[in-house]
Amino acid sequence: MHRTSSHLGIHIPVVFILLTCQLTCHSAPKVVTESSPVSSRPLPSAQSVYMLPAYVIVEDVHTGEAVAAHEAENVSKAAMLNSAVVRQLRAGGLTVIGEGRIDDSTPGELGEVLAQLQAKHKIVASAYRDQSETRPLFLRLRGLTGADLACVITLRIKEGSSTGVTLPGYVREGSASVEVRAALVSLVEGKHIWGRDVFSRRAASDATVAECVEKMFRSSSSQGKSQ
Repeated sequence: MHRTSSHLGIHIPVVFILLTCQLTCHSAPKVVTESSPVSSRPLPSAQSVYMLPAYVIVEDVHTGEAVAAHEAENVSKAAMLNSAVVRQLRAGGLTVIGEGRIDDSTPGELGEVLAQLQAKHKIVASAYRDQSETRPLFLRLRGLTGADLACVITLRIKEGSSTGVTLPGYVREGSASVEVRAALVSLVEGKHIWGRDVFSRRAASDATVAECVEKMFRSSSSQGKSQ
């Protein structure tokens, strides 16, 4: 009987810690997550790409609700992200058209098409969604720009402080994070032909975002060489 009590006394705290960990934390996420059905494809080359304006989403990590952030800061992050992606696309042999923004210098019809695509960003950015609603816009964009592809970029930022106890090998729910998604869409077919999704459990500094972009294209380059 004494051995049984000693046995239980040793293991009960361990079981309690493991159960507590399951409730308060989860395994550290992979840096690169290939959630797109075209994520295994290498980056295409020798084609022209029109840069759509980057879409920035800032959410509270606990509630998932949008955070009222300074618009100037979002514009700055979008511009920085756009520049980082443009450098990688050009390094991959693609010809980049457009500056990834809508302003007073954007021609009327082109500005209208870009605004409509921005309004339908959730559809445009997903390789799983039916693009029949957006394909006419893609065809108009091709007619206006002569581009073969459109580059769709999403920056999702989660803000908030960490909570709970962290054990080695685990990260706490509630910590800040950054997710960068990029996709190339055929303007003729209206289909995704390439895409990557990179996640980092860090605050959304310019350095973190730039690192996510670098890892995204490094992964694509490695897959292209191995195929």
